[in-house]
Amino acid sequence: MSDGLRESALWLASRGLPVFPVIPKSKAPATTNGFYSATLDPEQIRFWWDRQPYGIGVSVPEGLIIVDFDANAHEHIKDNPDMGLPETWVTITPGKGGGRHYWYRLPEGVKIGPRVKVMDGIDIRALGSYVLVPPSVHPDGGLYAWEDLGVIEDLDPTTFPLCPKWVIESCNQSIRTEEKEKVSLVNMLKGIEPGSRQVGLFRAACSMRARGFEKEEAEIILEGIAKASEGSGYKEYPKINKIIDRVWKRYEEQRKVNQGKMWTLDELIAAELGSVNWYVEDLLAPGLAIVYADEKVGKSGLFAQVALSLTTREKVWGRYVVPKPRGVLYLDLEQDTLMGQQRWRKILDGRQPPQNLRVQFTWPRMDVGGLDQLKEVLQANPDIEVVVIDIWSMFAPMSVQPGSNAYNIENEMLNKVKQVSKEYGCLIILIHHTNKEGDASGSRAMKSSPDYVFEVLREQGSRIGAINVKGKNIPAAKVLLDVDVQKFKWTVTCVE
Repeated sequence: MSDGLRESALWLASRGLPVFPVIPKSKAPATTNGFYSATLDPEQIRFWWDRQPYGIGVSVPEGLIIVDFDANAHEHIKDNPDMGLPETWVTITPGKGGGRHYWYRLPEGVKIGPRVKVMDGIDIRALGSYVLVPPSVHPDGGLYAWEDLGVIEDLDPTTFPLCPKWVIESCNQSIRTEEKEKVSLVNMLKGIEPGSRQVGLFRAACSMRARGFEKEEAEIILEGIAKASEGSGYKEYPKINKIIDRVWKRYEEQRKVNQGKMWTLDELIAAELGSVNWYVEDLLAPGLAIVYADEKVGKSGLFAQVALSLTTREKVWGRYVVPKPRGVLYLDLEQDTLMGQQRWRKILDGRQPPQNLRVQFTWPRMDVGGLDQLKEVLQANPDIEVVVIDIWSMFAPMSVQPGSNAYNIENEMLNKVKQVSKEYGCLIILIHHTNKEGDASGSRAMKSSPDYVFEVLREQGSRIGAINVKGKNIPAAKVLLDVDVQKFKWTVTCVE
């Protein structure tokens, strides 16, 4: 079996179709970069398929289009004189009822991307997607097969017939309809007609993930859509949790793949990558932030107030919008429990403490288990999306070897923390001291490595404070604030 798969993969590559390995009996790529690993290189192909009997994936090259019919659509269309299907490569796909993949060329100058449900039971695979090919094994155990081996030998991708006009027109109509309607959750909550419910629920879940909804929020909305869609045309109730898990997993996998992808500019501009996942609009998103100030300026109280706003959706410093509440872990490493309790009582000022803000007063340094412990907490508590480390000097390694390059050492430390923020999609805020010159203590890495930098300025005893803000996706600004130190309350008065 492994020899047959290897030879098939080599044969396809010799016809100009880039291939990649697929986990046996699944549809999931076996490589880190997914179908972006696809290659025509015979040595790489032999290396992959000599290791184990991978399935074969083909990354659809530019200029080709594969029309994916489910069994019902294929039965309806194949004998329809008004919807001809020119003779070409046809893959018999296993699974429910069996379907067909028809391989065609696109007319010169026509570009069509992958599309779902251009008509009932018809999907499109094109540049930016992939298909499995014979003799791969389907997850249900069936084999992919070629319908007519004679046609496979006679044609190659350069001589495929042109895609039927009715398919291209259906794709263009689908694009126009999507642009006109988009995904309206409000309309979907009125119910989805039989035959479209599963696709509709999936599209709704994708839309909510791209907009930054929590899984719990998405589950409630999808349940509402499903219940509104109950009727005689449905055979069984949809598995909402499975849809959500699939979408959230796909989103994260695609995000990781996108990071390593080499983009052409037109692909990048056309890609649907969602929008910035703002935790505080135009101020903070997932990543690493550093806050530094002289002693006794009030930086800890300032960002304890930010932490509280993130959990309650109150505007940060009375100005910046928090789109939705986030769980926060505050490592208050300079306080003992009693002093911490007193400070939080002042910050709350009689308000009910939020349940999604956790405080801890002791934590190991990052090089003696602190970073691993942080990962464990984030893994066990997926609701925690923000971590405040107050103060960095109590979390950073205690000593540096004599003669070491301070910039390289600190850059490496900060990058390790930043990697945690990337891995768990969270925001980590480091509270830090200044040196004698009033700059961030340490090397230049302390300001160049983080994604967001906040320099807090205030004379002791003054009611006037300022924050110099710099970061990715945000304009540099000087934020002026009125300061009530007794209540740990900072309020924006002006932004320059």
